[in-house]
Amino acid sequence: MKFEDYLIVIYRLEREKGYAKNKDIAKVLGVSASTVTEMLRKLDEGGYVIFEKYFGARLTEKGKEFVKFLRERRKIIFEFLISLGAEKEFAEEQTCLIEHVVKPEMLELMKRHLENSKEGTLRWRNFA
Repeated sequence: MKFEDYLIVIYRLEREKGYAKNKDIAKVLGVSASTVTEMLRKLDEGGYVIFEKYFGARLTEKGKEFVKFLRERRKIIFEFLISLGAEKEFAEEQTCLIEHVVKPEMLELMKRHLENSKEGTLRWRNFA
Protein backbone atom coordinates (compact mmCIF):
# COMPACT_ATOMS: atom_id res chain seq x y z
CA MET A 1 0.00 0.00 0.00
CA LYS A 2 1.24 3.44 -0.87
CA PHE A 3 0.90 6.29 1.61
CA GLU A 4 -1.39 7.98 -0.93
CA ASP A 5 -3.92 5.17 -0.49
CA TYR A 6 -3.96 5.76 3.26
CA LEU A 7 -4.56 9.48 2.82
CA ILE A 8 -7.47 8.89 0.45
CA VAL A 9 -9.06 6.38 2.86
CA ILE A 10 -8.61 8.76 5.80
CA TYR A 11 -10.20 11.54 3.74
CA ARG A 12 -13.21 9.35 2.89
CA LEU A 13 -13.66 8.09 6.44
CA GLU A 14 -13.47 11.62 7.83
CA ARG A 15 -16.18 12.71 5.39
CA GLU A 16 -18.39 9.71 6.25
CA LYS A 17 -17.85 9.42 10.01
CA GLY A 18 -15.98 12.55 11.08
CA TYR A 19 -12.92 10.48 12.05
CA ALA A 20 -10.67 7.70 10.77
CA LYS A 21 -9.99 4.89 13.25
CA ASN A 22 -7.20 2.37 12.73
CA LYS A 23 -9.59 -0.58 12.48
CA ASP A 24 -11.69 1.19 9.83
CA ILE A 25 -8.62 2.07 7.78
CA ALA A 26 -7.33 -1.52 8.11
CA LYS A 27 -10.68 -2.93 6.98
CA VAL A 28 -10.89 -0.71 3.89
CA LEU A 29 -7.28 -1.35 2.84
CA GLY A 30 -7.21 -5.03 3.79
CA VAL A 31 -4.16 -4.71 6.04
CA SER A 32 -3.51 -5.32 9.73
CA ALA A 33 -4.13 -2.70 12.41
CA SER A 34 -0.42 -2.74 13.27
CA THR A 35 0.46 -1.96 9.65
CA VAL A 36 -1.95 0.97 9.76
CA THR A 37 -0.44 2.24 13.03
CA GLU A 38 3.03 2.12 11.51
CA MET A 39 1.95 4.10 8.44
CA LEU A 40 -0.03 6.61 10.50
CA ARG A 41 3.09 7.33 12.56
CA LYS A 42 5.01 8.02 9.36
CA LEU A 43 2.24 10.23 8.00
CA ASP A 44 2.16 12.08 11.33
CA GLU A 45 5.93 12.63 11.18
CA GLY A 46 5.52 13.93 7.62
CA GLY A 47 2.86 16.40 8.74
CA TYR A 48 0.03 14.85 6.71
CA VAL A 49 -2.09 13.63 9.65
CA ILE A 50 -2.50 14.08 13.36
CA PHE A 51 -2.31 10.58 14.80
CA GLU A 52 -3.68 9.74 18.23
CA LYS A 53 -3.04 6.15 19.24
CA TYR A 54 -6.52 5.17 20.46
CA PHE A 55 -8.49 7.62 18.34
CA GLY A 56 -7.04 7.28 14.87
CA ALA A 57 -6.04 10.01 12.47
CA ARG A 58 -7.21 13.34 11.10
CA LEU A 59 -5.81 15.05 8.03
CA THR A 60 -3.81 18.22 8.58
CA GLU A 61 -4.01 21.13 6.13
CA LYS A 62 -0.97 19.65 4.37
CA GLY A 63 -2.76 16.30 4.18
CA LYS A 64 -5.95 17.90 2.86
CA GLU A 65 -4.02 19.78 0.17
CA PHE A 66 -2.23 16.61 -0.89
CA VAL A 67 -5.51 14.69 -1.09
CA LYS A 68 -6.92 17.50 -3.23
CA PHE A 69 -3.96 17.04 -5.59
CA LEU A 70 -4.45 13.26 -5.64
CA ARG A 71 -8.14 13.58 -6.47
CA GLU A 72 -7.46 16.10 -9.22
CA ARG A 73 -4.72 13.88 -10.69
CA ARG A 74 -7.07 10.89 -10.71
CA LYS A 75 -9.83 12.93 -12.35
CA ILE A 76 -7.52 14.20 -15.11
CA ILE A 77 -6.20 10.72 -15.92
CA PHE A 78 -9.67 9.15 -15.89
CA GLU A 79 -11.21 11.85 -18.08
CA PHE A 80 -8.23 11.67 -20.45
CA LEU A 81 -8.71 7.91 -20.92
CA ILE A 82 -12.45 8.38 -21.44
CA SER A 83 -11.70 11.06 -24.06
CA LEU A 84 -9.63 8.48 -25.92
CA GLY A 85 -12.64 6.17 -26.07
CA ALA A 86 -11.93 3.87 -23.13
CA GLU A 87 -14.91 2.23 -21.45
CA LYS A 88 -15.58 3.44 -17.89
CA GLU A 89 -14.52 0.23 -16.12
CA PHE A 90 -11.31 -0.06 -18.15
CA ALA A 91 -10.54 3.64 -17.60
CA GLU A 92 -10.97 3.22 -13.83
CA GLU A 93 -8.65 0.20 -13.80
CA GLN A 94 -5.98 1.94 -15.87
CA THR A 95 -6.26 5.14 -13.84
CA CYS A 96 -5.34 3.17 -10.71
CA LEU A 97 -2.20 1.94 -12.43
CA ILE A 98 -1.17 5.17 -14.13
CA GLU A 99 -1.76 7.59 -11.25
CA HIS A 100 1.19 6.25 -9.25
CA VAL A 101 3.72 6.60 -12.05
CA VAL A 102 2.60 9.54 -14.18
CA LYS A 103 5.07 12.41 -14.35
CA PRO A 104 3.86 15.98 -13.76
CA GLU A 105 4.73 16.92 -17.34
CA MET A 106 2.49 14.17 -18.72
CA LEU A 107 -0.30 15.12 -16.35
CA GLU A 108 -0.10 18.69 -17.64
CA LEU A 109 -0.28 17.44 -21.24
CA MET A 110 -3.35 15.38 -20.39
CA LYS A 111 -4.95 18.38 -18.75
CA ARG A 112 -4.26 20.60 -21.77
CA HIS A 113 -5.65 17.94 -24.10
CA LEU A 114 -8.88 17.86 -22.09
CA GLU A 115 -9.14 21.65 -22.00
CA ASN A 116 -8.56 21.88 -25.76
CA SER A 117 -11.07 19.10 -26.41
CA LYS A 118 -13.73 20.87 -24.35
CA GLU A 119 -13.12 24.13 -26.19
CA GLY A 120 -13.37 22.35 -29.53
CA THR A 121 -9.92 23.53 -30.51
CA LEU A 122 -8.14 20.20 -30.57
CA ARG A 123 -6.07 20.04 -33.72
CA TRP A 124 -4.61 16.82 -35.02
CA ARG A 125 -1.09 17.13 -36.34
CA ASN A 126 0.15 15.51 -39.51
CA PHE A 127 3.30 13.52 -38.91
CA ALA A 128 4.46 13.26 -42.51
